Amino acid sequence: NEGRPTKVEGNPDHPDSNGATDLFTQASILNLYAPDRARKYSENGTVTSKADARAKLEEMANGSDKLAFLMPSANSPSRDRLLAKIQNDLGARAGFFVHEAIDFGVHTRAASAMLGEPVRPDWKFDRADVILSLDCDFIGTEEESARHIRDFARGRKLSRNQGRMSRLYVMEALMSQTGANADHRLRAPSTNIAAAAAFIAGQLGIEVTGATGSLSGSEWLTACVADLKMEAHRGKTLV
Repeated sequence: NEGRPTKVEGNPDHPDSNGATDLFTQASILNLYAPDRARKYSENGTVTSKADARAKLEEMANGSDKLAFLMPSANSPSRDRLLAKIQNDLGARAGFFVHEAIDFGVHTRAASAMLGEPVRPDWKFDRADVILSLDCDFIGTEEESARHIRDFARGRKLSRNQGRMSRLYVMEALMSQTGANADHRLRAPSTNIAAAAAFIAGQLGIEVTGATGSLSGSEWLTACVADLKMEAHRGKTLV
């Protein structure tokens, strides 16, 4: 449209997206035209030239302290090449550090710790009869929400599941898109989620130590556990 992209769509040939995108992908197009996007070199708010900026970096790198680059996480070959060139020019004097306000790697680390090998969880919402979300907005703000929405919707279709549909329990601190779709929702402080997870694990015969926080909604959780433990749902539950 007028020589520039104004809409983002998923790849219909990719098995995860099937042409769908999440809200973050849709909003990412705005980054191309954001007025805050870097267009010049500056030092302490003052515009400078490329040559002066490079000279300043080299001066800082040659000082007594190392030069630190703070970056968000990214999967960019172009950025990797740029960082490799900087590292080649400045050597050990330059350090590169990644920081994200939201840690999406927690699921992978938790699954790896539980199974004792490096794994990445792949949730099958379309195969679950009972789903319990503990402060996890899987159809709203979590990664791969486009795929989760599609799979969750499949599990809710009566025509596809011989007249049955999945049941969704949500325990969360604030209203989320996942909570808005829950069959049973319990509002509780985020500090109580760990205690709730430990309680559920204990009821399912899994020993958990070190969980902190007070327990909210014990009656609600007991009813949820009873649903998870039903013989008819064996092997078809997801927490």
